[in-house]
Amino acid sequence: MKVIVAGFSKTGTKTLNSALTKLGYTVYDYPENAFILGDDWEKIQKYGWTTADFKRMYENVDVVMDAPCCCFWEEIHKAFPDAKIILSIRDSDEQWLKSLEKQMLSSEGNWAVKLMTYLSPTYRSIMNKTALPTSLIMFGVDDIRAICYKPYNRDLFKLKYRAHNAYVLQNAPPDKLLVYKVTEGWE
Repeated sequence: MKVIVAGFSKTGTKTLNSALTKLGYTVYDYPENAFILGDDWEKIQKYGWTTADFKRMYENVDVVMDAPCCCFWEEIHKAFPDAKIILSIRDSDEQWLKSLEKQMLSSEGNWAVKLMTYLSPTYRSIMNKTALPTSLIMFGVDDIRAICYKPYNRDLFKLKYRAHNAYVLQNAPPDKLLVYKVTEGWE
């Protein structure tokens, strides 16, 4: 493990994934964590973890990012203490939340996603093993998709985002931390 991206989803993680992949790193983003390590994440989020769990899960991976890894960046760093940490951020919490809302509305308005919810056991398994437990950990809500059709506390979501970033800034080793806005470019 060389890099742990501790930034929340919607902070440029897909662009970072593309850049780090182009640089030759093996990257585990949300899809790899959900599809390949879904059983591990289900166990971790229900019953707990050990440092050995993270060492085993990521022994041949260079970079981890996005949910659920961003919630467990500190524990992953304990397993790989030489890894660098990137805190990817947006210009503001409002900009971040608008991006999250846009993604959720896009997904919920997509007929293929709705169809998968009903017809795909794999999709339901991923939701139950990683997405829904991570939603509870990150935002304190059972299902992040609910922001599309239920009133929700926007201020609480922004507070969770700011609190996460503040925690990383306060607790990551300064000599291993890069605070990064994807708008800065990656060259």
